[in-house]
Amino acid sequence: MSINTVEDSYNENRFFYADSSVLDIFDIPFIKGDPGTALNRPFTVLMTESTARRYFGGDNPVGESMRFNGGPEVMITGIFSDAPRNSHLKPDIVVSWETMVRFRGPDINTAWQWDGFFNYILLNPASDYKEFEAKIPAFVEAEIGEDMRQWDAGVVFHLQPLRSIHLHSDFMFEAEPNGNARSVYALMAIAVFLVLIAWINYINLSSSRSLERAREVGMRKVTGALRKHLMGQFLIEVVLVNLLAVILAVLLVMLLDTPFNRLTGESLDYGFRSNPGFWVSPPNSPNHIGTP
Repeated sequence: MSINTVEDSYNENRFFYADSSVLDIFDIPFIKGDPGTALNRPFTVLMTESTARRYFGGDNPVGESMRFNGGPEVMITGIFSDAPRNSHLKPDIVVSWETMVRFRGPDINTAWQWDGFFNYILLNPASDYKEFEAKIPAFVEAEIGEDMRQWDAGVVFHLQPLRSIHLHSDFMFEAEPNGNARSVYALMAIAVFLVLIAWINYINLSSSRSLERAREVGMRKVTGALRKHLMGQFLIEVVLVNLLAVILAVLLVMLLDTPFNRLTGESLDYGFRSNPGFWVSPPNSPNHIGTP
């Protein structure tokens, strides 16, 4: 999509039309503008902070206008934060769905022959999306069953949890490149194998020191140490060694992060740095269901 401002022209790839309800389903942090009304009217757009900076520098773009492909002007009604790298959707510009209705006519809201959209349904956390999915064929039959038989066509909707899209979805035209669950599981197996090797090595080293520790235990018993004192000492030693190992590992990851990213050309984001609650609990997100 080509976009023109007064002085510049850009091509945007992450360009979406969206209904105003997208702001209710997804947690989109607004920087400027009113999320309650930002996408309610035709010819209004939202853009990310980085996109706004590219077009308007440090000025406040809310209320400013731009053109798409040399067409009618649209007004910027809001600025939102750039999506994290692990987001399912990373839009740079979001145009109100009412703009599409103005272009295509009101019949687009009830048309079934156009499937080039991502549809998201927010269910109650207690709901079973499989049960909901089982009710869709009856709804489709009631809406367009006769038309499908007339044209010898068919349509099937599959729901999937939003969190499973990245690793388990194989649909065409995904919003972002997907990963592969089998590759992740293989890497996890390798990681577990390395931990087991380290564990076995630790046990071997401890066993090799058993004679020396036996003398120490004997001396401590002679000086009056009880069984519980000895157990407490060994448990504290193990906890301290493992705690120091974890701290050293985290420090090495943080120190080598930049060189590793430079070497691989990637930009890895670790939850324990950007999210202080990483160590306490997993992120709390609603039950999002998407139908690509």
